[in-house]
Amino acid sequence: MFDIGAYLAQFSETWNLFIRWKLPAFIDDNEDGRFGLIDGKPALARIMMPLVGAVMGICLYLPLWGITAVFGHVAGAIAAAVFAPPVIELATGWTGLSSLATYFQLRRAGASQDEALFARPQSMTEPRPPVSMIGMLTIYVLRMVMFGALGSVYCSFWFIVVLTGGYLVRMHLCGMNEPGGTVGDHYYALPDEKMQKYGWYAGLGVMLIAGIFHIPATLIGFIFTGGIAWLAKQLCLDSISGINRQAVDVFGYTAEIILLFLGVLLFTGPAM
Repeated sequence: MFDIGAYLAQFSETWNLFIRWKLPAFIDDNEDGRFGLIDGKPALARIMMPLVGAVMGICLYLPLWGITAVFGHVAGAIAAAVFAPPVIELATGWTGLSSLATYFQLRRAGASQDEALFARPQSMTEPRPPVSMIGMLTIYVLRMVMFGALGSVYCSFWFIVVLTGGYLVRMHLCGMNEPGGTVGDHYYALPDEKMQKYGWYAGLGVMLIAGIFHIPATLIGFIFTGGIAWLAKQLCLDSISGINRQAVDVFGYTAEIILLFLGVLLFTGPAM
């Protein structure tokens, strides 16, 4: 029998792995523990990850759509540029931006790929070299510009595609082993092998619904997501022979940037 409460509880646990803002208490009600923990981790965490991105994207889309509909595309562009990036960063505790900046900082300093991916994620309160701070600011401003560009052409729906895709990449990577782990010691295990593709189905469904009036562009976004996930996995296998939280955040956040740029090309390019 389908138990919506158990699935909501699993979603809540997965949400708490990535998002600092708590969901309503009723969602976390899982009295029977039907889907409990596997090695201390939510049993359905992986297939819930794209839904976490989807909910974040919807929370961005709805107010931005309202602003654009009422005040026009200029107001929509300004709101998207000013509102979307800080909401995402504050909700995630700046982990993606911080991890990517740390990765580039170490690579610039001569660290190898595996050293950069094994680095401990830094908090925003820790001191950083000036180059790292400039890199973080550059990435942040770039995201602002791309969010604003998409907001200016009434394409805030693409933010749902972007965040769903970013968490699909995270989901794909979390199916790998932890570095040094034994075979089958997945970063986030699935209770049933037949469910391993459910996250991809859920992500594709969310993207198609969000982009119902732009199906070709949405399918391109999904294909890019799959390609990024495959490439990120190969890079992790070649460098650290597995996955850790630093690599998850680096590649998930990078996927969001690539998908944002893809959206800008698709909706604001010369062909439009």
